[in-house]
This record gives sequence, structure tokens and C-alpha cells, in this order.
Amino acid sequence: MKFEDLTVHVIPHSHLDLSWGGGYWLCTLASMDVMLRLLNCLKSDPEYKYTIEHVYAIRKFAEHASESEVDELIEAIRDGRVDVSGLYHGTEENLPGPENLARQFLLGKGWLKRRFGINTKIAWSMDTPGHTLQMPQLLKKSGIEFYVISCGCAGPRLFRWASPDGSEVLTYTIGAYNLSHFLGLRSSIDEMKKKIPWYLERIRDLINVKASILDDGGDWSKPDLETLN
Repeated sequence: MKFEDLTVHVIPHSHLDLSWGGGYWLCTLASMDVMLRLLNCLKSDPEYKYTIEHVYAIRKFAEHASESEVDELIEAIRDGRVDVSGLYHGTEENLPGPENLARQFLLGKGWLKRRFGINTKIAWSMDTPGHTLQMPQLLKKSGIEFYVISCGCAGPRLFRWASPDGSEVLTYTIGAYNLSHFLGLRSSIDEMKKKIPWYLERIRDLINVKASILDDGGDWSKPDLETLN
């Protein structure tokens, strides 16, 4: 593929682990801060878009934020400016049992639909080193059509992942966690201009679609409109 034909989409997000870097309440406060900063970015730039990786962040925001702030966030989701993954929280797919994984969607996607009538069709699973073969089956039964992962897969970027029962879900693998950080987005544009061509050349044989995702976010990353501009 000619790189001139490739469109690279930079997608801001934050990986809000529940216990990484602190206890329950510290992580909850961090997620609240991310949501409030997100609202500021949405107000400042009508073209700004964001992905919320865990419904947990929205649930806590709905509990503790003002009614007007919650309304702003939900309106942005309904308008397509904010995407929401159907998972309740980050999970090590290859460690917990099937009931744990099923509850990810009951507490995540299910709650979002019951509370706000939002029926999300996507799921993100970032910073997950291993994946279970049953995941496509769980995704399909939960009404998830598209799945994005960052690591744990060395094949083509876009593929149909199938469970043993035949359930399939369209899956995209970014290839690395917090990729924009390693490619220099948070450092300087000049550094990024050097590293992106180098990176694309290294994965040339894995690119099988004319669009590539560059995730801009990691643990507790805050929405940063200035860097993207």
C-alpha cells in the first residue's frame, strides 16, 4: 500500500484503570477530572472528539457531577462526538472466568442503555496483554459489532476475530499501547513527523486497510486540545 493513500486517525482517550497508581477513590477522582476536562474540550472545539474506554467513568460521573454536566456529556455521546466502549471496566481477558466477562457488558453497555437509552456498538480493550477465544462470542451476544485492542495480536491490523462457536466480530489492533506517546505526539510535532513514517514502514505488511488508528491516551491521560491542535 502507498502511504499517500493511508489516512491516520488520531483518537484521544484515557485508560482509566480502577486500581493502577492508587486506591479506589483516587482512581475515581482521576476519572472525574478527566470527564470535566473533556467537557471543557468539547465546549472549546466543536470538532473535538473523544473515546471513553470504560462505562465505569460515566457511572461515577453521573453519581457525583451536576445534572447539567451529566446532560452535556450524554448529549455529546448522542451527537457522536464522544464514543463509549461497552465494557464496564478494563479487564485481563485471559484471567477471569466467563461470568466476570459477561458482567462487564451487563454493568457497562447494559447500564448505559437502561439509564440513558444509548446502545453502543463498540468496545475497547487497551493495555490487555492476553485475549480469550470466547471474547468474540461475548461481544456478539452483547450487541457489540466492533472491537479495538492495543496489544496481544501480531497479525493484520483489521481482521474478523472468531470464537470456537463461530461468532465473529470485526476487530482492529493498534499494535501497541499508548502508541502516540512512543511516536512523540506529546513531545513535538517535528519528532512525530520523523517517527510516524518509520513506524508505518515497519508495519507495512500488516496494514490491510486504508485507515490507521493512532490512539492518543494512556493511564489517566487528560484530554489535551492544545497538543492535538
